[in-house]
Amino acid sequence: MHAQAGTRPVYRDKYKPHRAPFPQPFILMIRYFSKWFAPFGKLYGAVLWMRNKLYDKKIFRSEAPDFPLIVLGNLALGGTGKTPHTDYLMRMLSQRRIGVLSRGYGRSSKGFVEVSNTSTPSECGDEALLLKHKHPASIVAVDSKRLRGIELLRQRHPDLEAILLDDAMQHRKLASGLRILLTTWQRPFTRDRVLPAGQLRDHPCRARDAHAIVISKCPPESTESERQMMARDFAHLSCPVFFSQLAYGEPRAIDTDAKMAAGEFAHILLLSGIADASLFEAEARDRYPVESHFRYSDHHSFSTRDFKRIRDFIGSFAPGRAAVLTTEKDTMRLQPYLPDIKRHKMPIFQWPIEVRFFDGGEAFKQLIENYVGTR
Repeated sequence: MHAQAGTRPVYRDKYKPHRAPFPQPFILMIRYFSKWFAPFGKLYGAVLWMRNKLYDKKIFRSEAPDFPLIVLGNLALGGTGKTPHTDYLMRMLSQRRIGVLSRGYGRSSKGFVEVSNTSTPSECGDEALLLKHKHPASIVAVDSKRLRGIELLRQRHPDLEAILLDDAMQHRKLASGLRILLTTWQRPFTRDRVLPAGQLRDHPCRARDAHAIVISKCPPESTESERQMMARDFAHLSCPVFFSQLAYGEPRAIDTDAKMAAGEFAHILLLSGIADASLFEAEARDRYPVESHFRYSDHHSFSTRDFKRIRDFIGSFAPGRAAVLTTEKDTMRLQPYLPDIKRHKMPIFQWPIEVRFFDGGEAFKQLIENYVGTR
């Protein structure tokens, strides 16, 4: 259903605004008590605004490494698609020597860690490990201190042409780089509020430092006029606005890489531990006979009990009738159970996704190439 002039576009449920990006108790509390949290949100927003001003006035110190840096980030708690967009940039710049630096959410290690093909999520986090698995020849590292991580990457790999920084918009100690701000079609930061009244972890004034805005998770059937209507929300920022969507591929077995055949299973269990699983679930229900959804918090470390629960679900149906469908990121955290999955021949499939820009993304590609090529 297309919107009339001056109204907001309306789509199927999976593209409507979601209430909370992940089912953690704190976010559930926000959902039900947001109006009581409004005064605290204003107070926290004032603190964030003052922090940003102190950096802008150079009262708080920041550093600007003389090196090409592409910074991906968002203002919300999560679920805007930073990792898929990092993957997109890695594919786009595959002919260049590019390094990737992430914080390494969900890991138990400390400090700087360079990711290898044999690393584990506890060593480097699931997102960094996924990027390494998808790009085995790439340079991927994690470090919560971005400036230190940049320096160590350059020392270890002096031939690098640029570094991609995943989720670094909030890192005000880092002053340089091409800054790309992600926000979702379902809940743009212009229509959200600061925690705890909303889901913004940084003040919207931070968007003024962005060199480009990417509105992610757009409905594939959205029209040019609808996207332009959305872009008006960001006209005050005076930077280009791009639109992207998530495209789902063919599910593949996590142990054999075999494709899931159409109609092969009569019962599908969804398994996810990501920031926002609403689109994943909606797409799956559109295509497959979904029986249930085991939904965990972002970066959840699957326990033996969790794995038994999954195995029991499959075993509750006749052999060959049920399967598990999960995300690529969750597959990284299922790696410790691969021997059991193979031994019991458990049909567990990962569902690959990739980012696609509207109009082919030529203007976005040109922006990136111009920045990297002229540095």
